Amino acid sequence: MKEAKDIDDSLEFLRSFEKHANNTELGELVIQKLDHRNKSLNLQGNRFTESDFKKLFSIESLKYLKSISLSETGMTSKSIKHLCNSKWMEHIETLSLCNNNLDDEGIFLLSKTTHLPQLTSLDLSSNEIGALGAKVLSLSKSLNKVDNLNLSYNRIEPIGVHALINSNFGRQLKGLILRDTCLDNKGMEEFSKSCL
Repeated sequence: MKEAKDIDDSLEFLRSFEKHANNTELGELVIQKLDHRNKSLNLQGNRFTESDFKKLFSIESLKYLKSISLSETGMTSKSIKHLCNSKWMEHIETLSLCNNNLDDEGIFLLSKTTHLPQLTSLDLSSNEIGALGAKVLSLSKSLNKVDNLNLSYNRIEPIGVHALINSNFGRQLKGLILRDTCLDNKGMEEFSKSCL
C-alpha cells in the first residue's frame, strides 16, 4: 500500500507543476528539469531574465520542492528579490546560487528573507560577494537552519571571515567552504583560531 501512496504523491506533484506551468516555454523547461523522486529542480546553465525569475518564483508548485539549483542562470542582486519574496520556497532545504552575479546587495536581501525557513545548505560560490556580504550574512536571523555554506571564489577577505566565524550564524555551521576567497595569512590565522 505504501507504493500506491508514493505513486499518488508523485502524480499530485507532477499534476501540480503541469497545472501551474501555464504552457509557457519557462513552464515547460521547469517540468522537464523536475526530479519528482528527490523533489528537486535543477535549472543550472539556463539563462534567465529578471522577468523569467519573477515568473519562476510565482509558480505555486515550487512549494513541493526541497532542493533547487539556479547555478549559472544569470541571477543578479536585482533578480534575487523574486526568490526572497516567494512564499512558495518554504520547504527548500538546499539552494545553489553559484556562478551568478550576486553581490553584497543581493546577499543582504537573501539574509533578510523569511521565506526559506527550512534552508540547511547554501552554495554561493563564484559570485561577486565581498566582506560586506559575508558580514550581512553573519547577522542573518532568518537563515537560522543553514549549517553548510560555500563561499568559495568570492572576495570575502579576512574581515568577512572574522565576521562569519564570530557570529551565531557562523557558529551553527558544520561545513564552511572558503576556497580562493582572498584570505591572507592573517585571515587563515583568524580562521584556525576559531576552529580550535
